[in-house]
Amino acid sequence: MSSAGRILILGRGRSSTIGTNKRYEQHFDRLMDDRILARIASEHPLQSLTPHERQADTLPETRDPQPKPCSAWVRFGPHAMRVEGTVVVWNDVACGVQFQVGEKELRAWVWANAVTPLDRAPRVPEPR
Repeated sequence: MSSAGRILILGRGRSSTIGTNKRYEQHFDRLMDDRILARIASEHPLQSLTPHERQADTLPETRDPQPKPCSAWVRFGPHAMRVEGTVVVWNDVACGVQFQVGEKELRAWVWANAVTPLDRAPRVPEPR
């Protein structure tokens, strides 16, 4: 039997957990998510609904002096990304969300059903 055959036999039934960190797993997942978001945001423009799509001329807008935390789907070019931010303005069909990507604060109009309220403050990306 070759040495490669022995390695395969010895490794059977064991899960490959080398290199994983269960204690800080969520922390490193968030860091990676932030890096992916920053990369996509740097390569593609943020898309926002047009005034026609959000019916700006016919629907009244509501501005909240205390913006509400939310999770929202936004688009950077062809990529849909889920971000945490705040809803600062809305009408019956759309919400104006504000969120951070790295050190930049961005704003976009998204469809109202692309927004989910959060019961906590939005997570701010860690500086690099």
